[in-house]
Amino acid sequence: MKNKTLVSIAGLGNVGLAVAERLNNLGFEIDFVALGKTQKTIETSFGKEIAVVEMDDYRQVISNEEFDADYIVVCVAGDVLEEHLDTLFLSKKPLIILSTKYDERAVVDKCLNYGYPVILSPNMALPVLDFWKRLKTLNKSDYVEIVEATESHPGFKKDVSGTLVNTLDICNSVGIGADFDIRDAKREYKEHKNAKVGCVTWIRNPDTQKQQFNDFMKDEFVEAHAYHEYLFEGNHTPAAKSYLDDMYYLLEDLEDHSNENLAFSVSISEDLNSLKVRHYINGRTIYGDGVAECIAFIEEGNNIVYSGIDVVS
Repeated sequence: MKNKTLVSIAGLGNVGLAVAERLNNLGFEIDFVALGKTQKTIETSFGKEIAVVEMDDYRQVISNEEFDADYIVVCVAGDVLEEHLDTLFLSKKPLIILSTKYDERAVVDKCLNYGYPVILSPNMALPVLDFWKRLKTLNKSDYVEIVEATESHPGFKKDVSGTLVNTLDICNSVGIGADFDIRDAKREYKEHKNAKVGCVTWIRNPDTQKQQFNDFMKDEFVEAHAYHEYLFEGNHTPAAKSYLDDMYYLLEDLEDHSNENLAFSVSISEDLNSLKVRHYINGRTIYGDGVAECIAFIEEGNNIVYSGIDVVS
């Protein structure tokens, strides 16, 4: 009988490897075979060799009757998820999916027929999920908008932050608009370059990052950080000021999530016409913590398709 919960990693890139290392530190057992882009062997920081295999070999591993992982954590790109979701279903194991930028409706519809628990969470930082959960409770507004949104990630990131895009989508669902078109961003985006499209600025240059975020960024996290800032403004009417004031009180205790590698701040102007929300994350440890919470959530008997927001208490 196994003494530890065994986790298999589908997609052992930067995030997948960080999740594996954090889960190991939390006492989980990590499977010795993982899915990756190219076949190789990785010596992890926790002293375990993991054989990284390509999709055909991984399919054979997870469909084998002797495959005994308790969970599969999926960290592949969104297009890979869409193409190979049926392959992951061969495992007949609970799936915790961290992939981003896929056809959510199509993936959810497939998962509903899977018969095993699935958690879909493009962002596994629970404080950010808490932020989104609260935004979803806002009343409809047509007098507040996001006038500035800034995100900073390592220079090798290949696209605009999915966290930022999802935040804008949630805000739009409650009537808080933003001047941003993801199609324009895709045309303008270049790795290692700063740029601005509409109200959204993305920062990929390390010198800019160190200068702009020197109050929180440490040198060792230039290649592993996720910073986001949003500036909400009202139309100077009493209704807008009241809305922003209510929004401030709804969000202000998000600051309680702050620790040495996470900073959450919420501030409102004296005239009650603007509100700023910032969340800064150093490193990737927080994503492993989020996966551990998902596992605990499933083990409580939750056995259908959920979003990461459902995991936030």
